[in-house]
Parts: sequence; structure tokens; C-alpha cells
Amino acid sequence: MRLFALLFSIFLNLDAYKILVYTSLFGHSHVKMLGSVADILTDAGHNVTVLMPIIDVNERNRTGLKSTKNLIMVEPCENGIDAFENLKRDMSLMWNAEQGNPLSLVSKLQQMSEVFMHPCDNVIGQKDLIERMKAEKFDLGVAEPFDFCGYAFFEAIQIRAHVSVVAAARMDHVSEAMGQPMAASYVPGAQSVYSDRMNMKERFLNLLLTKAGGLMFSYIADSEFDLLQKKYPDVIKRSWREIFPETTYLFTNSIPIMDYPAPTFDKIIPIGGISVVTDKKKNALPEKWDKVLNIRKKNVLISFGSNAKSIDMPEEYRRSLLKMFAMTPDVTFIWKYEEENSKIVDHLDNVFLGTWLPQNELLADKRLTVFLTHGGLASTFEMALLGKPCIMVPIFADQARNAQMLQRQGSALVLNKENLGDPNKIKEALEKIMNDDTFVKNATRLAEMLNNRPTNPRETFVKHVEFAARFGRMPSMEPYARHQSFIEHFFLDIIAIGLLIVITILVYSNLLAHSHVKMLGSVADILTDAGHNVTVLMPIIDVNERNRTGLKSTMNVVYVEPTEAILEMLNELRNDKGFLWKNEQGNPLSLLSRLHAMSEAFKHPCDNVIGQKDLIERMKAEKFDLGVAEPFDFCGYAFFEAIQIRAHVSVVAAARMDHVSEAMGQPMAASYVPGTQSVYSDRMNMKERFLNLLLTKAGGIMFSYVADSEFDLLQKKYPDVIKRSWRDILPETTYLFTNNIPILDFPAPTFDKIIPIGGISVVTDRKKNTLPEKWDKVLNIRKKNVLISFGSNAKSIDMPEEYRRSLLKMFAMMPDVTFIWKYEEENSKIVDHLDNVFLGTWLPQNELLADKRLTVFLTHGGLASTFELALLGKPCIMVPIFADQARNAQMLQRQGSALVLNKENLGDPNKIKEALEKIMNDDTFVKNATRLAEMLNNRPTNPRETFVKHVEFAARFGRMPSMEPYARHQSFIEHFFLDIIAIGLLVVITVATVSFWILRCLLRRIFGGAKVKSE
Repeated sequence: MRLFALLFSIFLNLDAYKILVYTSLFGHSHVKMLGSVADILTDAGHNVTVLMPIIDVNERNRTGLKSTKNLIMVEPCENGIDAFENLKRDMSLMWNAEQGNPLSLVSKLQQMSEVFMHPCDNVIGQKDLIERMKAEKFDLGVAEPFDFCGYAFFEAIQIRAHVSVVAAARMDHVSEAMGQPMAASYVPGAQSVYSDRMNMKERFLNLLLTKAGGLMFSYIADSEFDLLQKKYPDVIKRSWREIFPETTYLFTNSIPIMDYPAPTFDKIIPIGGISVVTDKKKNALPEKWDKVLNIRKKNVLISFGSNAKSIDMPEEYRRSLLKMFAMTPDVTFIWKYEEENSKIVDHLDNVFLGTWLPQNELLADKRLTVFLTHGGLASTFEMALLGKPCIMVPIFADQARNAQMLQRQGSALVLNKENLGDPNKIKEALEKIMNDDTFVKNATRLAEMLNNRPTNPRETFVKHVEFAARFGRMPSMEPYARHQSFIEHFFLDIIAIGLLIVITILVYSNLLAHSHVKMLGSVADILTDAGHNVTVLMPIIDVNERNRTGLKSTMNVVYVEPTEAILEMLNELRNDKGFLWKNEQGNPLSLLSRLHAMSEAFKHPCDNVIGQKDLIERMKAEKFDLGVAEPFDFCGYAFFEAIQIRAHVSVVAAARMDHVSEAMGQPMAASYVPGTQSVYSDRMNMKERFLNLLLTKAGGIMFSYVADSEFDLLQKKYPDVIKRSWRDILPETTYLFTNNIPILDFPAPTFDKIIPIGGISVVTDRKKNTLPEKWDKVLNIRKKNVLISFGSNAKSIDMPEEYRRSLLKMFAMMPDVTFIWKYEEENSKIVDHLDNVFLGTWLPQNELLADKRLTVFLTHGGLASTFELALLGKPCIMVPIFADQARNAQMLQRQGSALVLNKENLGDPNKIKEALEKIMNDDTFVKNATRLAEMLNNRPTNPRETFVKHVEFAARFGRMPSMEPYARHQSFIEHFFLDIIAIGLLVVITVATVSFWILRCLLRRIFGGAKVKSE
């Protein structure tokens, strides 16, 4: 029996990772958060060690740990104890601290830096501890960028990778170090007292508070590392600004549904509420408090947290609360008051004190009516997840931000802490929240949404940690923004030149549909396979695509036949078959030539759909729960408006589309993020950044023009049906699903409502990738096999004759290689003289790429092909032809699994041969491709599951206005603080001018007087 237990234990730990969690014993909410994640990893079967330097000796028994037993405490040094005692003396002054004043944040800089600096010196100075921990060879480190000593320790023990956990929703210095856009014009800073809708004064103050918050923690971290690098130069060789951004993932204590929409990156994972216990069975209330709640029908819990203690509050507030208790005898008050055996409420029979309270359990009890709280983030999440209305009285730090966050959900009232001095105001607020059912309804609905989120924060955390422990650092997910100067990031060099040159440009790009049809067909089938009743409405524009709908399991398809005018217009577009091959990439001017023609291609079919009243009424009668459309052709959104669908989600077949980003309020970040039509990577020189900016704006203008053309026509012809613009309808989309894999793509600012589901349609299961017998035999002829395809739009039969002849020469020069070429001419004889080339008008591309015998893929770099390559681990040569293909090529090249050629290189058989030989003879391409495939196929999240869960959530709860960034409502001037900058410049110029005249007058008096005197 013991042997069986031992073997079972070994089996369970086969996939266990050794993880080191570093957390200082200081700041209870931070200790509690790190303790929770340590326990979650322990409960998941991992070998977790917690290293805990003691800063606050009073917290020794409040480690936040339950199941994690391997705890190493580092005793405090004398300097550390003295520094903490100095800070502790000032903690009681929090009640009097002025919120919303940037200077009050900066005033404690030196004192705070001392508290962290000395304990860190104490830890890094212990050589035995360093060597002992180094010998453990941990797979992963976990730390919080609240105290940066954890990152110094990881550097000292040379840990291979780390992840970060933040106990707050966001921390400004963290965003800055990661290269995450601050967006202070509509995102409240961590220390801010404002919501996302701010007037000019509030935006200015929010900017100062955001910068002050970042400055405070950056100063503390700099102080730590400056000391360590001086004392231990052989151990700590790098700054925290270099070590921290290497974190594989940053886990934030944020719930996107609740929080303010803000630009983020895919390596930033929200796990808000991870430590809240919502299970009723685990929230058993102690007998004492159970009896208290039975005394009266209404019960109010009062707590101001563990830092701003009730015993330290101003006497005026205390007396006011006691008066309010007496004025409300029909309500029971449970008050967290930190004085043992206090007698201050002995004269009141409706007040019960406790130095510690079972807060989670009380909030989970239906008999508790209201919570009067300071608004700490832990308390905020407990209220939200347990569905309790509240009155929030922020005291310091992020509490004002949390209060504003919950108030906009309609489940909270917010009072200033000065209001605690007026018993009538407190009573009035309590009566309002207890007598108005909307607070309870809003709190209940919020809790229902949060408890039914598409993703589980615990599972998400564990999966991402396991992924990080297995694969280590992810340099491809580190945004290049953090390496840019202020001038580069905000295009100040380009703007400076632009002030001298005025350019007016209109840009156009060709659009082809099959990849978009395939993507929408895939997601329709996924929803059908998940058991949902899916109808596909498919207006036909290209009649040749009638049998290529991308659908397999979805049977309910409603076709809208094209009119004769539509067919004639499409034939005109097809006249120049070789246009795509001749199109000049990277030139915004090349987009101009067919802009009007493309708008016609979408405009008339949309008119044809919206003009069919019977179809509109029939679809309206279906009362769909949800619509799914792609902002490629915006007619879907017009149709949703016409049938008055309650909510919709959006799917984009590209990694990103510039006009969509602009309409959603998503930062473009064109200084380091290649636009959809760009030919550059994320590392650009000045000229490239300028051209990337133009290409990004051109891409946005092009699609916006097409969408505007559609809606202008519809609003004129059907004013009673289409009343709003696509710019109003699209941003209401509950979720935007992008064909993007963050590990593969360029890191870019995003929002939590933008969900990457890249590679969702790629089949990686070997059993499902059975190769037809014909191609199976072909792959057995030679050891080396090359697949050639330029996609379904830029056909090989349409390529310039020069390129065709060059390929035929290259085939003849490589007789020991079999070439499989997608060539769209039936029974073509162009390779009859070559026994190593096999043609097909259609090829089983997915199945061929999944076969180990295929050596290389020579491709155009369409996104579907890019994902097949990446997920199936195949090296390639990419020859971009048009649209996003150059961007995709750059994306895969930086992973080390691809070579990129210009399409002009197809005219030189030697260059193609040279590229093929390089990729076939250099093992690094195969190794990189294999590693990339292994990572992608072991992603912490499954794109299909993610998509289905989010769609189901959207169908159930509809629109999510709280997740719509306010940025899209802002003018260019507001968004970039130009009004504030203008006033600032005016003030500087005025002060400089006045100073100049005062100085001039003084000098005249002095020297003029001296001159008179001498005369």
C-alpha cells in the first residue's frame, strides 16, 4: 500500500515545476495576493517555495499562506526595523492625507525607499542563502513589482525565467517599464481620484497623478538597485528596468468587465478576484456573527481596511459615526475597530465591534444589507463577486479609483472621507442605498456576470505559469516601445519635419475575399459544433466562390443573389488579372488607383441586401441572441441595425485592421507596431517609422472610405432603417476577435475586449491530416520536397512571364528536389519536360504542411498560410505579394523560421535556389520552426474554447458599455493633451516674456542710475 502511495505521488509530480515565490512581509493586501497565488500553484501540484523577507514584524503570522508549507523567512536587520518604525509612525496620518494631490505622493519618497532598500540589502548580502537557492535550480520565479528586490534576487540566483503578479489593477511605473501606453487622457492612474470621463482640469491632474505614481515607485526601485549594484557589482549587474520587462507574463489583479478599458498587451493577463471565496459552503459564518445578523432585518458592515485603522481616525469622524448609529436604531452595525475590549459603543445596543472580522463570510451572507468600506481592491472584488451594494469612502492609494470603478457599475455610492464628519450625510447615503432596489439589482447582475466569466482566473493563472515554466522567456512578446525614446515614440522628429512640408495623400489597397469567407465559415462551424443554432446570411458578390463558403457542419445558409449590375461591376474588377503581381508594396500611393472601384464592390451588394424588406422582416422575426460580423465589409453591422439585434461580436480575419483600431479607440502605436499594409518590422529607423505611419493611416482611410460609402448610400435610401453610422455601431461590439497569436505577432497595445483567436481554423491533429494517395506517393520519390503556392488571389497563372520562366529554370537546376506547385491551369503542359515538378489547380495544403516529408514551403505569406506554417512547424521562404503579407513575413522571419524574398527576386532563379539551399541546409530554421510550433500548440489558452465561451457570454449578457474605451469619444486635442500643452506653452512664454521685461527694466535702472551718477 505504501509503495502504491509512493508511486502515485511520483506520478502526480511528473509534470510538477519548482517555483520560487518572492514576497516581502509588508502591505497586507500584497502579501495576501502573493500568498494566494503560491497556494494555487501548490494546489495544482507544483513544488512551491516562498522566500519572505520580514519588513513588518507585526505581520509575521499573517503570511497569506495555507497549503504552501515550504516557507523561508529572512529576519529583518536593524536598519530595516528602524526604517519601518519611522514609516509606521506616519501611517495614522493617512486619514488626514490629501487625495488627488501629486505633491502628497512625492513627499514620502525617501521614507518609502528606506523601507525597501535596507531589507533588500539584507537579503542579497546573504551569500549562503543565494548559493542555497541557486542550487535548487528553480524552473520559475514569481515576484511583484511593488518591491523590486524579488527581481534582484532572481538575477542573483540566475533563475531562467520569471512571471510577475500585481496586487493592484494597474501600477503606473509597471506600465511605463513594460512600454504599455498610459493613456492618461481617459484611463485613471493608479493613484487617481477620477473616472474615465474627465474635463480638461481633471485630465491634467490625472496626468500629474499618473506620472507622480510612476515616479514614486520608480524612485524606490532605483534606490534599491543603486545600492545593490554598488555593494554587489558581481551579483547585480543589471537594472530593474532591464530585468523586469523580461517577465514572461504580468498577472494583474484586474477584472476587465469592471475596470476602465485601457490599452494593454497580450502578455498582461488579468486574474482579478482570484483570492475571493464565492463558494457558499466555504463561507460558513462563525456562530457569534450569525446570531448578530439575526437581531434585525438590516445589517451594515463597516471596515476601513488594515492600514487606515478606525482607531486612528480623527475624533470628529468617530463622534460622527457614533451619532449616526444612534440615529439609526433599526439597523445593526458591525464595525471593525482595532482596540481590544473597547467601550466606545457600550451605550448603543445596535453596534458590535471586532478587531478582526470574517469579511468574506459576512459579505457572502444574504442578511448583510450594505458594506461601508474604504474601497481597497480586495474588498472591492469581494463586494462585486458576492453581489453586495456598498458605500465607498476612499482614504488613500488606489481606493478612489476603485470607488469610481464600482460606482459606474451602479452598485455603489461614493463619499469623500470628509463626509464622515457629518452623521446626516452618512445616514442619508445609507438610507438611499437600502431603500433603492436598483443598487441591489445592479450588484446582483454584476456578481452574476463576474461569476460566469468566459475564463476562470485560477485556471488561467496556472496554465500561463506552467507555460512560462516550460518555455521560459518570450522575447517576441516584449514590445519594442520600451526601447524607444520619447521623441521616437510620439513621432516628434517626423512632426518637426512635417511642420515644414504639407502633404495631402489619399491611399487605396486591393481587397480579396476568400480568406475572410474561410475565417467566418470556420467560426460559424465552431459555434454549430458547440451545439448552437447558427444561421449564416451570405450575400453573393463573387459567383465563383459559391461552392467555397468555408462551411462544413453549418447547414442553415441564406444566400442573397447578386443583381446584374453587381455581376457587371465585378467583371470590370477582374479585367486586370495581373494587377496584384504588379502592385508596388510599401507605397501608400499604390492604394489610390482602385479605391472608388472597391467601394462600389461593397456598396451595391449592401444596397441589394438592405433593400429586401421581406428578408429584413424574416430575420427580425428570428429574434437572434447575437450577431457575428467582420469589419471588412461593414454591411453586416447595417443589417444588425436593420433587424434590431440586441448585441453583436466581431471577427477579423487579419491580425489587425487599422480602421478597426481607430474606430475602437485602440492606440495605433505606429512608431513600433507595423500597420496592416506595412512592409516593416517593429524596429524601424526614422524613414521607416514615417512610412509606416503613412501606411497605417492609409490603410485606415481606405477601409473607412469603403464603409462610409456604404453607409452614406444606405442612410440616404433607407433613413428609417439605418439611422446611425458604422462608427457608432462597430464600437458597441461586445468582443472583437482577431486572427492573431500574441506569441507570434508584434506586441501592440490592445484592450481586454479584443480577444486573439489566431490559428483557430488550422488542423494540427495528425489523424485528421490524412494525405490523398496521389500526393503521398509524390512525397516518397525524393528526400527533399518543396511546396509552392501564392494563394487564391495572386494566382500563379497570372504571374509575369519573367517569374514563370525563372521558376522553371530553378526547377531544372535542382533535380534532386521534388516541387509541388499550385498552378491554376487544368492539364497544363508547362512542366512536361521536368520530372521533379508536380502541378495542382488545388492542393491539400494543411495536410501537406503537416507531413514530415515536406521540407520547405515557398509561399506568398497570407495569414492563413502563416499560421499553418507556424502551428505545423514548417520552415519557409516567404514572397509577399500584397496586403498584409509583408507584415506576416516580417512576423515569421523574426521567429527565425523563415527567409523573406521580394517578389522581384522571383525573376532570378539563382536567388531562389540560393534561398532554398540555405533553408534546407541550415538546421536552425527547422529547430526554430519546431520550437515555435511546440509553443503555439501548448498555449495556455485554446482559441476555440476561448471563442465559444466569450460568444456564449456575449449572447447571455449582451453589450458591455463598461468595456468601451472612452478614448473613441475624445478629440485629437483631448487625447494627446494638446489643449493642456498649449496652455502650458502659453504660461511658459508669458512668464519668460514678463521675466525678460522685468529684468530689462531692472538692468536699465541699475546701469542707467550708475551712468547719471558718474556724470
